[in-house]
Amino acid sequence: MTEQEVNSYRFLSGEEPSDEMLEYVMHEVALEAAKANKQAMDVYFANLKNYAAEQKAVWNERIKQIQNNGQ
Repeated sequence: MTEQEVNSYRFLSGEEPSDEMLEYVMHEVALEAAKANKQAMDVYFANLKNYAAEQKAVWNERIKQIQNNGQ
């Protein structure tokens, strides 16, 4: 099955797709979903890392203030 054959098929054509066509389409969808999932996870963990660094800085500053006021 060539990509051109798959691209020329339309689900609205009234014809049932072959098992080979469905397998190809499902494979392509799975690849796109995996790619989108990886991108979302990368963004999520980058944001989480930045937030953790910001919170660490905030708490370090609070600890310094408490230590300085206690002396």
